[in-house]
Amino acid sequence: MVSVDEARKLLPLVIHELFRLQEIHEKFHHAYDELVKISKTSTDVHKISRARMIVDSFDEATYRIIQDLQAKGVVVRDIQTGLIDFLSERGGEPVWLCYRLGEKELSYYHELRSGYYARRPIDF
Repeated sequence: MVSVDEARKLLPLVIHELFRLQEIHEKFHHAYDELVKISKTSTDVHKISRARMIVDSFDEATYRIIQDLQAKGVVVRDIQTGLIDFLSERGGEPVWLCYRLGEKELSYYHELRSGYYARRPIDF
């Protein structure tokens, strides 16, 4: 668990990593589409293998970034929107501190069993 202050201090680094993650994720999807296209149109095993290695490298990079963020207490909910949560505590009860890329700061939380649309302003 992280406090609101700890999460806010981590946020600039997390934002940077989220942008990296989005870029790699986009490259992954492009490379995957290429792999599918090559697999359907080519019998060149080496060409298919190279395309698969590129896809795998983007997949591994995505995994590493997500693992690094998790080690800092960040749960990546949606790469495309940059939606993340930090596990925290409010009044002795666990809650998610919620942030989405484009927001000015970490300002919201929601209960563990609810989601983004049930979030409320941080008041603790």
